[in-house]
Amino acid sequence: MKRAMIETQCQQCGRRFTHRKEHPNKYCSRQCAGLSRRHKVRCKHCGRITKSSRNIFCSIKCMNLDKAARTIKTILCDECGVLFSKHQCHLTRNNFCSKECKGIWQSKNRSGANHPRSEPVWTEKVRIDSNGRQRAWVKIAYPNIWVQRSRYLLEQQGFVISEGRIVHHRDRDTLNDSLINLLIVTRKWHINRHRKELNAGKS
Repeated sequence: MKRAMIETQCQQCGRRFTHRKEHPNKYCSRQCAGLSRRHKVRCKHCGRITKSSRNIFCSIKCMNLDKAARTIKTILCDECGVLFSKHQCHLTRNNFCSKECKGIWQSKNRSGANHPRSEPVWTEKVRIDSNGRQRAWVKIAYPNIWVQRSRYLLEQQGFVISEGRIVHHRDRDTLNDSLINLLIVTRKWHINRHRKELNAGKS
């Protein structure tokens, strides 16, 4: 018995071919069947047609070039306004085209009173000294010049605190810096005055 044959158009190359009716085929040959399994995609970087079923690039070179193009950004320098390229992982809040521009910008915006964490002159703070006593300090100049408030008040009144002399608080309150409570004494006198306290601290 003669088997029934039908004619079909190949879905890969478009050529018409005959095959058995009970065995429907979409392709005229194994070569066309194999080519149909591969995705013909256009390379994302160069646009060339590639037959790779997994990658979207025709080569490793195109993949690396596309990655570099996506990670390198063109931005404006925050100081001079010139366009320059910088890697995406190196981008910060402020970006500069050179070290010179960075130095100029920092001198304008990150030094002295322009620093975001800078405290104004005459700011007062309480700190603890090496003996565990609280002392009041005052900022007298930029960028970060601090002096003890008691010494500063005495020097402003014309008193000279020479080397080897310190400021003593009469009522033992180191935060009471009123002029009537301050006394300029020698270190020997000051140690004798606080000897009982020093001996109590050692025991």
